[in-house]
Amino acid sequence: MITINENGFFKDEFGEVEDGALSEPLKFVYRKSTKDLFVVIKIDESLTYDPWKEVSCAGVVIKAQDLLSPSGYRTNKYFDRIKKAGGLHEYFGCDVDMILSSIMPDKMLYGFSVQAYADMINTLQPDYYYTPDGETYLGEEWLSQMEINRVCADTRYLIRTFPNIKPIGLVKGCNIHQIDNHTNYLRRSGISRLVFHTGDYICRGSSAAIEQAIFFASSIRKKAPYLLVNGLGSMSSLKNFNFSDGIVTQNHFVEAFNGHFCNTDRSSGERRAVSRNDIMNNLRNIERNVSAIRLQKSLADWILSDGELSDGHHVLSDGSMNSRGGS
Repeated sequence: MITINENGFFKDEFGEVEDGALSEPLKFVYRKSTKDLFVVIKIDESLTYDPWKEVSCAGVVIKAQDLLSPSGYRTNKYFDRIKKAGGLHEYFGCDVDMILSSIMPDKMLYGFSVQAYADMINTLQPDYYYTPDGETYLGEEWLSQMEINRVCADTRYLIRTFPNIKPIGLVKGCNIHQIDNHTNYLRRSGISRLVFHTGDYICRGSSAAIEQAIFFASSIRKKAPYLLVNGLGSMSSLKNFNFSDGIVTQNHFVEAFNGHFCNTDRSSGERRAVSRNDIMNNLRNIERNVSAIRLQKSLADWILSDGELSDGHHVLSDGSMNSRGGS
């Protein structure tokens, strides 16, 4: 039974997207992050195919928007090709985990119903799918809440429709209250893997926007056994979100098509066609950066676990003790 309470918040058997209606709060989840690499494939560009042959990736991400018309109302020729092949695994000829991403521009969301998304999932047979995307803007609290209500109803529908395909909860919200409540809802729905999309925040380019994204993502991580962060690639972004478990990147081909290369025999802005080697060199550089962040985080986790005492004090480098937050 789906209801909307007097404050406009969505409620069903998984709980309500408002703290007051939930039972005891979810507990803080502490677990060492793993730093898995997930690589986006650009469906209309074969140079980006088969990244698992070049790097060690935990899975690949296929964007639903790449399989739709610009309006979102119809599927395109690439969807038809995958359908004819029998699904994503048959089309790519691999057993790497395939993740279907629902993230897309707002103008496409209007034409892409949950039934259309369900049809796509049923046809493509991914191993995982992101729960539906929604239109949420900072400062637009009421509109954002209505979108989260819709997303929760659509998530419930997909979970029931596909009991054998695992959802990854795409967390939405325009403020920390909505972020926390949607996180609670997804966790109570039985979803252990969550994802946060940083694209809009990073594109703004301001330190305030990036700090906002870090704040939101770190809040999600406290309640999630496993958090993917979507839209990373540069070393600075990897450092900013070093608490995440999975990194979803498309920077390798975006940067290449914008004339930026890690290729030592090629200069940025050079006027010649982008090659697969250019793209995969960029990807290998991202893999190296992820490995470096993983090592740094492992050392930090080791120091923390070695130095933390049962009374909440911390062992300093000189052997003295300091309480958390002390000087």
